[in-house]
This record gives sequence, C-alpha cells and structure tokens, in this order.
Amino acid sequence: MAPPTWLPPLNSHDQYDVYVKAMQSGQSEYVPSLLFPIFSIKLKLSVNFYSDNKNTKSYFEGLSLEEDVEIFCHEITKEAMPSLENISNFLSRIFIPFDFNEAIWRERHLNSSYMEDEKTCCKLFDNMNLLEKIWEFLYCMKRQGYNSGKNKLPFKLEMEKMVTIPDQELKSWNSWYEEKKRSDSNFDREFLEAIRRPRTDEELIYETTLLFRGATKSSIQELEVVKIDDLSSRNSPCPICLEELHVGFEGIRLPCLHIFHGACITKWLQESHMCPLCRFTLPTVSLVDDHMY
Repeated sequence: MAPPTWLPPLNSHDQYDVYVKAMQSGQSEYVPSLLFPIFSIKLKLSVNFYSDNKNTKSYFEGLSLEEDVEIFCHEITKEAMPSLENISNFLSRIFIPFDFNEAIWRERHLNSSYMEDEKTCCKLFDNMNLLEKIWEFLYCMKRQGYNSGKNKLPFKLEMEKMVTIPDQELKSWNSWYEEKKRSDSNFDREFLEAIRRPRTDEELIYETTLLFRGATKSSIQELEVVKIDDLSSRNSPCPICLEELHVGFEGIRLPCLHIFHGACITKWLQESHMCPLCRFTLPTVSLVDDHMY
C-alpha cells in the first residue's frame, strides 16, 4: 500500500527543543537463566509539532518510532558496564533525524520524580555527551541491581523533538488531515503506519531543500480568481485562516480546485509550492531565485 503523498518535514523549521528522558521503566528482577546482567531497553523517538499560540492545545505527530533492545554486561561485577560504543550501537537501531546539541536531559530513577537540579536535569553539549549521560544512568541502575541481587534491569529512553510552527500552519495541516480522513477511509491507518517507520536520507534531503521552496511568482500570478457564489464554496472556511468564504467575495482557486482567500494563499505559496490541503504542487522556486519575493 502506497504511503501518504506528504509527511510533516522533520528538519525544516528553526524553532524547536529536544528533550531526552531516561527512566527505570519497572522493577528490576532476578532471572536464574541469565549468566550475566542485562539491560532491557525500550527506545522511543518522536517528532511533534506545536503551535506558537499557547492557547492552541492540539499538536501534529510527525514521527513516532519504538524499538526494544537488550544489552548484556559480560561480567557479574558491579563495575562491569557496556562501552560507549555498545550504547552508540543500540541507539543506531533507530535512525535519529536530529542531533542533541543543547538538548535537555532529564532522568528519573525508580520511586523518584523528575527534579530540576544539575544531576537530574541538564543541557547536553553534543551527541557524545548524550552517550555519557546514558552510560552514567545505566551504571547507577547496574550498581543498584548488583547490590539487591537483580540481573534484569528495565530502562526506558524517550527522545522527543518539539517543533514550534506558526498557528496558521498547524491549523492548515490539521485541515488537510481531516479532509483526507473524510475522503479516504484508509488514510488514518496509512498515515500512522508512515510516521512509524524511519525516514530515509533521501526523504530528509527532500524535506530540507525542496519541500518548503516557494512557488514561482508567475505561477502565483496566473492562479484563477473566482467569486464565491455557488453552494459548494459559500460560507465554508478558508482552509488557511479558517474564516468563512462569504458569498460575493473573491477567492483564488488552485488547479486542484481548492479555494482560499487571495491574501492567505498568496502568502502560503511564497513559502511552500504545495496546496495546504491536497499537496498539489506548483512550479518551484529554484535555490538561486530566493530573492524573487
């Protein structure tokens, strides 16, 4: 089954924060069949989009991946630990489409809560710093497990990129999503399946270099101007600003037949060459023509 023709771009917006949460996900246990201690790790990675309007509570999912991993310690001593290379290898099980410079690290051990102090909440310097913090957290778990006779240690690592986008843009994404669900009964399932698989390098390059290129000035000027006077369009909202398209007002109709307020769609197409509802594409501004607006 073909994936949706559009997925939220993971790295095309400048306003974002990355959070990493490390926590013990349950009680450690003793498993007689295990010769050496083991970390049972649940890795969760997500990218979500939030409005710059604090009164807007909804958000849009862009990526949601999960992976279960087990890492063995090859000795039974309290000091024996996986290497940083082992930790890096388990993180590579999921392709992470962003880095951790200035990410916020938070940790919680069993029977404790997140606390805002230097030990449990801090800002990471880079990806290597992330590996070091994971190692320190696992070492603390290992030491506690060794002292209590446990050898299976559950650990959960959540990494979320929280992207802030203009409220109008988020609303247009939600309008597109709802329209797709109405027109295709399988769309909801197909979209969820698509965001639960890793993006490829080619997809990420497309998102950052082409997806948010504006439409050419000539293609915008040639769009059809229509008067709102038929039953199918009147009193329906403009998909961008969500205000009504009143009878007698003029709007702009794209080749895909979607109608918008002229000012709304002109501003949109200066930033993106795609219809905000169906992702119909107009001719795209080249990388050397950014000055045209």
